[in-house]
Amino acid sequence: MNKPRGLFWIKGNPGTGKSVLMKFAVDMMSRRKSGELVVSFFIHGRGVALQKSPLGLYRALLNSMLRSFPVYLKELTGRFKDREERYGSYERSNGWRWTDKELETFLSEVLSKGTKSQPVVIFVDALDECGADEAKRLLTYFQNIMSDVESGEALVKICFSSRHYPILGQETMSKLYVEEKNDGDIRLVIQNRLKEIQPPKKREKIETEILLKAHGGFQWAMLMIDMVHDGNTTGARTQSLLRNISTIPDGLDELYAVILSGVTKAEEQLMTKLFRWVLFTERPLSTQELREALATDQDMTCTTVEELRNHDNYSDSLLQFEIHVRHISRGLVEFHTRDVYELYELDGEDWNREAQFVHQSAADFVLERFLSLPDHGSTYKNPIGTGHYEISRSCLRYITLTEILNSGHLSRGQLSIRFPLMPYGVAFVLHHIRAVEKQEIPQTDLLALIQWDRPQRFRLLAAIWRMMDPDRVYAPVGWPFEEVSPLHVLVGFGSTSSLDVFLQKDVTQLVARDSYGNTPLLVALRENFQDLALLLLNRSIAWQAEDEDFGASVLQIGAGVEKRDYLVHVNAENDDGETPLGIAVSVRSDKAIQHLIDAGADVKNEKGLLFHAVDSRNKVLLSRLIQKGANLDGAVFFAVKSLSRIDHDDDDSLHELLSDLLEAGANTSKYVSLHQEYEDESDDDDNPYAENYSGDEEAIIVASRKGMTQLVSLLLSHGSSAAAQGEYGVFPLFAAVMNNHLETVKVLLSAAPEAVRLTAVHGDTALDVVSDNHSFDIALHLIQQGEEPDIPLRLLFIAIDENKLELVKAILHADESLMKRADETGENLFEEAVRGGRHEMAELLLGMGEVDINPLNAIGQSAFWSTLVRADIKMARLLIDTGAVDVNENWDGRTPLWWAIQEGNEDLVKLLLDTGEVDIYEKDEDGQPTFWWAFEKGVDLVIETFLASDKSVLNKKDRSGRTLISQAAFRGNAELFKRLLATVRADTEVIDYYGSTLLSLAVHGGNDSIIQLLLDRTKFDINVKDLYGRTPLWWAAFKGYKAAAKLLLNTGQADIETKDNCGQTPLSVAQGGVTDILLDYIGRNTGWME
Repeated sequence: MNKPRGLFWIKGNPGTGKSVLMKFAVDMMSRRKSGELVVSFFIHGRGVALQKSPLGLYRALLNSMLRSFPVYLKELTGRFKDREERYGSYERSNGWRWTDKELETFLSEVLSKGTKSQPVVIFVDALDECGADEAKRLLTYFQNIMSDVESGEALVKICFSSRHYPILGQETMSKLYVEEKNDGDIRLVIQNRLKEIQPPKKREKIETEILLKAHGGFQWAMLMIDMVHDGNTTGARTQSLLRNISTIPDGLDELYAVILSGVTKAEEQLMTKLFRWVLFTERPLSTQELREALATDQDMTCTTVEELRNHDNYSDSLLQFEIHVRHISRGLVEFHTRDVYELYELDGEDWNREAQFVHQSAADFVLERFLSLPDHGSTYKNPIGTGHYEISRSCLRYITLTEILNSGHLSRGQLSIRFPLMPYGVAFVLHHIRAVEKQEIPQTDLLALIQWDRPQRFRLLAAIWRMMDPDRVYAPVGWPFEEVSPLHVLVGFGSTSSLDVFLQKDVTQLVARDSYGNTPLLVALRENFQDLALLLLNRSIAWQAEDEDFGASVLQIGAGVEKRDYLVHVNAENDDGETPLGIAVSVRSDKAIQHLIDAGADVKNEKGLLFHAVDSRNKVLLSRLIQKGANLDGAVFFAVKSLSRIDHDDDDSLHELLSDLLEAGANTSKYVSLHQEYEDESDDDDNPYAENYSGDEEAIIVASRKGMTQLVSLLLSHGSSAAAQGEYGVFPLFAAVMNNHLETVKVLLSAAPEAVRLTAVHGDTALDVVSDNHSFDIALHLIQQGEEPDIPLRLLFIAIDENKLELVKAILHADESLMKRADETGENLFEEAVRGGRHEMAELLLGMGEVDINPLNAIGQSAFWSTLVRADIKMARLLIDTGAVDVNENWDGRTPLWWAIQEGNEDLVKLLLDTGEVDIYEKDEDGQPTFWWAFEKGVDLVIETFLASDKSVLNKKDRSGRTLISQAAFRGNAELFKRLLATVRADTEVIDYYGSTLLSLAVHGGNDSIIQLLLDRTKFDINVKDLYGRTPLWWAAFKGYKAAAKLLLNTGQADIETKDNCGQTPLSVAQGGVTDILLDYIGRNTGWME
C-alpha cells in the first residue's frame, strides 16, 4: 500500500478476520494524512440490495469520492438533472435508475483520468458476498481499471478481500492469506477474553487448546471462548472444558451444528422462527421490530395488539429482548448499532439497534444446513419459500390487528412508534408474497388475510396503508383497491397462483376500474407482472372463444343468446389515456404484446409499439402491424438511427425490417414525439458536423453521416432524395463528406451529381469540407463526378502542398481560371509548389499552361531564389530549363552564384556555370567580385573558370586598385597567389591606389612563403615607398612580423634608416621581437654593438 498504484487481495477462509483487518487498514490509511483520498465499501451479504451489489458499490464509492473531483461531480450532476427532466423523478416508483454499466464506466473514467493529482485508495470488503458471478465480474473490473491506471500513470490503489471460493485463480496478484498470518492476533484476543478465568494455569491450558484447534479461524475461536465462558460460569471443571474443546470439530459448520444441538422442540421452533426473520427480511430489523415479529405468528389467533404483547416471546424491555434473542440463537444472532436510522419522535426512543448474524458463515449454515432439515421446514420443502411465507403471513396478521385498523387518525410517525412492525410490514409484505410466488408455493389465502370479505375492516386497512405509504413507493398505484374488485387486489399482490384459483368467468370484474381508471389488466401491465397479465388475457381469450362457439351452435338451432365481450378490457384506457398495449410496450413485455394483438388490441395509434417492433428486431410483430394498418411514420428513421448506434452495418434483421417498412410506404422522416425510452443519450452531440449529431430529421442524412452505404442505396431506391436538406442545411453528401465516407459519397453523387454545388451552414459546400478534412480521395471523386463543381481555391493550394498530382490535374482541368489565382498572401500556385519542393507538381503546373515563375514574395524573393536558399538543385534546374529565369538576378545585393559560393554548394555552382550566363565578375554590395569569394571559399569550379581568363581579366583592378594577385598577397592566400603566378599572365609589378607594391601587400598579409616568392624575383625593389612613405620593412616592423623582417633584412638591401612621411623609422615603430632583430642587424652591420 506504500506504492503509488496497484491491486492487493486479502484472502481467507470464513471467519478468519478479513473484515476486521480491512476495517483496521481503512482506519490506519485514513489517519496517515498523506493526501490520499481513502474510500471504502463493506459488502453486506445479509443487507439490502444496494449493500451487496455492484450498483451499490459504484454508488457508494462515487458518493465518497466526487467532492474531491468537482469536474466529474458537475458532469454526473448534469446527467442526473437531465434524466430528471426527461424521465421524471428518480424517487418515484418505477422511475428511472442508474445502471451498473453507466456508473461502472463513469467510475473507471474518474479513477483512470482524474487521479493524476489526487491519489485515491479504495477498500472493498467481502467481494464474495455479492454472489459468485458478480464477484468474478468485479475482480475483472478492478484489473481492467488498474491496467488503465498504470498505462496512464494515475494514482489509484485498490485493496479488496474475499473468501478463497468462488473467486479462484489470479495467483500473480499481490495477496495475503489471513489464516497464515493471524495466529498472534488470535492469541491476543483469546488471552484478553479469558483473562478473568482463574487460576492462571487453568486459563493457560484452555488458551493453548483453543489456539491449537483454531487454525487461523477467528470466528471459531470467538465461539469457543463464549462456550468456555458459559461452562466456566456454571462451574464446569477444567478437564471437562478441555475435553469439550478437544472433541468439538474445528470446522465452523460442525461447530454451528454443535451449538444448535440439544434444544427442545419448542426451542427449536422458536429458533427457526427467529432465523427466518433475520435471514429473509429485506433489511435487518431493529430491536423494536424484531420483538413484535417474534410475538407474531402466521397462524396466530389473537386479533389485538394487547393479546400479541402478552405472548411468552414478548420481552418487557429492549435490553431483555436482546438477551432473549442471544439465548434463542445460541449466540449466532447479535445486535449492532446502525449508522443511519429513522427517528419517528423527537427525543423519543432510538431505533438504532438491528439484528444480524454474527458472521456470514453463520447465515450460510442456517440457510444451507439448519433450515433445510425436514423438521425445520413446512409442508413445502423449500426453506426460502417457507421463510418468505411465514414473514408475509405474519406481516398481514399484524397489519390487520384491531388497534392498528382503528388508528387511522394517527400520523405515520405515531403509527410507527405504537406499532413498530408497521413500517416494515407495509414496505415489504408485497415483496415477501412475490418471493413466495417465485418459489411456486400456492397462496390462496391472500384475500382472506387482507380481510377483503370484511368491507369495513378493509376500508380501515386501506386508510392505514395510505398513511404509511402515501406515495405508493412499495405498492401499486391505487393499492389496496378498496371498493374495486378482488382481481385488482390479487394482481396487486402479484400472486399468479391466487389469481388463477379466484379468476371466474365474469366480464364485470375484468372491466372494473380503480380510482385511476385502471382495470386489473392495466394494473398487471403497469407493475410489469407479465404472468398475471398473460393469465388475464389467456383466460379472456378462452372465454370469448367458448361464448362464440356456444353462440354459433345456439344460432344454428334458432335460440337467442346474450353475447358477452370478455375482451373489452383489451382496449380500455385509464385516466391518463394509457392502454394495455401502450403499457406493455413501455415495459417491453413481448408476450403480453403478442397476446394483446391476438385479443384485438388497436395498434393503429400505438407509435411506441411500432418503435418497439423495430428496436427488438421483431419481424413478425412488424408484419402484423403493417397488415393491421398501423401508422408507420418515423419507423424508418428510427430503424436507421438504431443501425447508426452500432459499430457495423450488418444487422440483417434490421435491414429486413427497413425493407418491409419502405415497401409498405413508410416515410423516412423523424417522428417528432419519439418516445424517450427509445432515445439514446449517445445521440446528444449538438455539433452539426459530428457523427452523432442529434438534430437530423431525415433517415438518409443519418445513414450518410454514419457511412452506411448499403442503407443509403436502399433509401435512394425507395425515393429518398440525395439533395434533401435538414437542420443547418446539412444534406446527405455533406454529411458523408464530413465523416470521410468515400463509398457513400460515390452512391450519393451518382444519384445527384448536382449536390456537389449545394451549400450548408455558412455557405459551405462538400468541397469546402474536404478542404478542411484533407479528404483527397473524396475531393477527386467530387470534382470528377460532380456536376459543375465550384472548387475553392484553398483546396487547390492544399492539394499542391500535399503533392496530390491527380487532384491538382483534375481541379485545373475543371477550372483553368484557378491557374492564375493567388492566395491571400499573394503567392501563386507555382510558387506554392516551388517553395514546398514539389518537383513533380511544379512540372505538372509548367505543362498545364502559362505560369508566372518570377513573381516576388513578401520579402522580395523570387521562386528561383527560394530554390537557391533551400539548395533544391532539382527545382533550380527545372526553373533554369524554362529559360524564363535570370541566373544573375540580384536579391538583397547578392547574386545566385555568390549565394552558391557562400554556401559551398558546388552542385549549384556547376548548374549556374553550365548555363554560360553567370557573371563571375559581378560585384557584391561591398564591391567584391564573385570570383574572389570563390577563391576565399575554395570553390574550384569558379577558380578554374577565372584562371582560364585572358590577361586583361586576370589583372582587372578593384576599387582599391588591386588585382586578384594583389588581394591574394594582401590576404596572405599563398595557394591562390601561387596559382596566379603559375599563369604567368598575372601582373606582379602592379601598384594599388595607395602606392603599395605586391611585396608591400605581401608583408601586410604576413605570409612568409609569398614574401619569399617575391624576393626570389630579382626585379623587386624592396625599398619602394607607398603614398605614406613606408617601405615593406617599415610595415614588417610596425606589424611585428619577425619572419618577414628577417627575410627583408637578409637580402642586404633593406634601408633600415628610411623615414615615412611622419618621420618614423622602422626601428621607432617596431613591435614585439622585431626591435631586437633590427638592433641585432644594426649592430652586426655597423659595429655599434661593439
